[in-house]
Amino acid sequence: ALFHEGHLYLFDTNLGLAIPGPAGEPPPQPLLRRPATLAEVVSDDGLLRQLDLDAGQAYPHKASELGEVVALIAASPSSLSRRMRLVQSQLAGERRMVLTVDAMALAERLKAVPQIKDAQLWPLPFETMARQAKLDQPTREAMQQELLSVIATPMLWKARVLHLHGSVSGKEGASFLYLQARPPTSFIKNANLPERQKELTLRAKESASYWLGLVSYEGGDYRQAIDFFSRRTLEAWPNGQWSPGARYNLARTSEAEYRRKVATATENQAQASEKQAEADKKIAESEQQRSAGRDGVSRQLEREATRLRDDAQTLIKEAQQLTNEASEYLLRAIQWLEVTGDSPQRHGDLLRAKWLKGEEAATASEPSKE
Repeated sequence: ALFHEGHLYLFDTNLGLAIPGPAGEPPPQPLLRRPATLAEVVSDDGLLRQLDLDAGQAYPHKASELGEVVALIAASPSSLSRRMRLVQSQLAGERRMVLTVDAMALAERLKAVPQIKDAQLWPLPFETMARQAKLDQPTREAMQQELLSVIATPMLWKARVLHLHGSVSGKEGASFLYLQARPPTSFIKNANLPERQKELTLRAKESASYWLGLVSYEGGDYRQAIDFFSRRTLEAWPNGQWSPGARYNLARTSEAEYRRKVATATENQAQASEKQAEADKKIAESEQQRSAGRDGVSRQLEREATRLRDDAQTLIKEAQQLTNEASEYLLRAIQWLEVTGDSPQRHGDLLRAKWLKGEEAATASEPSKE
């Protein structure tokens, strides 16, 4: 949950979705509504029933279960330490960051929420550290093998660190280094290297391809992101380590491109309406000038009106083209969500597809604006 100004805004990480707020509030699309608050969900089970896929696939929680909630505060042992608080106090400017959690103060604020019975530390970070301390040698070696392709390729390791720090552009950024970690496959296979090294280099290239898709998505370059997720990840490694993530992110990227095109089409329609209104005004002024015997001025106004109407028609045609393209991206998003396989958030993926289908149906029922 997001705790803001005394309200807990709800997200379900198992679904990969926010719980949509009341349907009566704009916008009507569930995916675009603000998240529901805990208070709203407790008083209206219908908000949770939005998360049912159908009668046979209901969301497993009900409002009646949420009357007395225990809030779990996410904090690692280090984030609670005095040492980390001292480090945080020394960071300034671009290096400034939050490294600690004031768990006691946050707990008191959470307990003031009527639906919260108690607030405690989330035990998972502590349990994880305890399990890691007891790992046997085979498990440690297996974990090291998972990281080996990244560690064994210095450029990829550095690129990943820079990516997580948000430094992606320029020759010292993550994007450039990811690209350097993607030599041609034929070069790798023909190189005079041990087979194990070739295998690690190919795995590094696979990771670099997928992460470049994420960089492109985060930067708003959705077409390039689609290329990296589709052609350079899924087509190159159909059953690879990043295939599930690539399919899901193809859905999210296609949805993002759909929304961008819809927004641009809407803006074009608005501009076309303004130009048409301005043209009508010019025509009215032209008639007034003609009545006053100013034919030259009248003809000039008519020419301006014609130009404005032509501009309006061009914008309308562009808007229609964008709308058609948006529909194609929307369909692709739905299709990718429906083939995410045995993903842990399968219910959420299908729910997102269901809501997008609702948007598709609503768009199809709208009258043409041509």
